Amino acid sequence: MQPVESPRRHFPNRYLTITSALLVAAILAYALWPSGPEDIEHASGQATAQSDGGAEPRPQGADAEADDEPQQLARRARQLGEGRQSELRKMAVSQHRLPHDVPIEDYKAALWSDIQVNPPDFETPGDPELDAETAYRQYMYFGMCSMAPRTSLQADRHVAQLAERAERANGRHLSRIENRVNQTIDMYELCSRIPPEVDCRREAVLWMSEAVRLGHEIAQVQYYEKAMGFLLRPDAYTGDAPLAMQQTSLIGEFKATARSALGGALEKGHPEAYLAMSRAVFEGVIFPRDPILAMAYARVAELEAMANRIILRGLAEHKFELSQFLDSEQAAKAEELSRQLRAGAGG
Repeated sequence: MQPVESPRRHFPNRYLTITSALLVAAILAYALWPSGPEDIEHASGQATAQSDGGAEPRPQGADAEADDEPQQLARRARQLGEGRQSELRKMAVSQHRLPHDVPIEDYKAALWSDIQVNPPDFETPGDPELDAETAYRQYMYFGMCSMAPRTSLQADRHVAQLAERAERANGRHLSRIENRVNQTIDMYELCSRIPPEVDCRREAVLWMSEAVRLGHEIAQVQYYEKAMGFLLRPDAYTGDAPLAMQQTSLIGEFKATARSALGGALEKGHPEAYLAMSRAVFEGVIFPRDPILAMAYARVAELEAMANRIILRGLAEHKFELSQFLDSEQAAKAEELSRQLRAGAGG
């Protein structure tokens, strides 16, 4: 993947003062990867149609019940407590592999909590001095900032648009908006140091690819899902088309990196790696679609999670979806194959 020009260091911060409630942040639901240019355009059109339209679309999900990823990680960090967060951060620096009894969400929550206090310096992709953890921190920073306003104009427009909705809110909904106000201000202050001409989606994909190349286990596990999301969704604030439409060469690079990433993740054997592989095989984007093999990987993920006493988010729903495509004979094949896969992995 060709590096893009990295932003310069030490950009001045501009702070936003607001007097009315603001809710700004969203994640586009990931779509299956399209098979050709026409399908890319169709997928992008569907995503754009879900926004408000116009020259300045608001971020999707501004009224949605589901929290976005920054909020999910912030909530999880509070649940972990500062002591556990510190342990996880030290673990990330001192160990090359994530212990299998540590959920990826916990690691990311601890890391994101630290980034909010200590945002990373801007680095150069390909620098021989880079390490995997530094590359992943860059990915987290740019990825989260791709969902935040970075100019006062963007923030002001969304304040004006959403303040009216806040005035009509009450009870729990109003409380939820009020809680998001503080986070939105924090995100603006954190991300406004990135020049507005920098596409944070592109930087996130670039740095996640770099982390994969350097062997970062979490990047390997999550690259397929996360990178595809950044490539397929329009920019929430500028309305720019999906990266996959702007630079079609990214499609082939994404698929090659995703296959390499999942291969490396399976070698390390974290339970979430098997779940990620199951989804990839079922969706048929980077591997031939195979519901039987997908169910086998899902079962390995389930067994490994049970052995390590962790809960895999979304596993039950994923297994139920897979079961709709299998008859009893195919389900038995998947079960047998899962035993073979787990035995081969030393489980």
